[in-house]
Amino acid sequence: MAGTSEERQSEPPRADAEKGGTTSQVQGSFPGVPSTRLLTTRELAEHLAVTESAVKKWVWLRRIPAIHIGRCIRFNLEEVLAHFRCGETAQETSSSAMLKR
Repeated sequence: MAGTSEERQSEPPRADAEKGGTTSQVQGSFPGVPSTRLLTTRELAEHLAVTESAVKKWVWLRRIPAIHIGRCIRFNLEEVLAHFRCGETAQETSSSAMLKR
């Protein structure tokens, strides 16, 4: 019979993002597709120690790499950090955006 207790126990535990759980990798990834967890705007802002509005402004100005999924915006932390290491810092981006207005 499918779905026995032995089969259920062998499945890896899943974290529920709504309940505060996090995972470092996406379960059931596809071949050739990186399996890193994508961050929300709030999570990226907390990680970078900036406001959510600053992150949204950088996305709007195309200053940081973002992934648009419908109306949602998600970020690959490794890509964002690599972008800052190779180019401008967050403060330089913010100040240059203000000068262009």
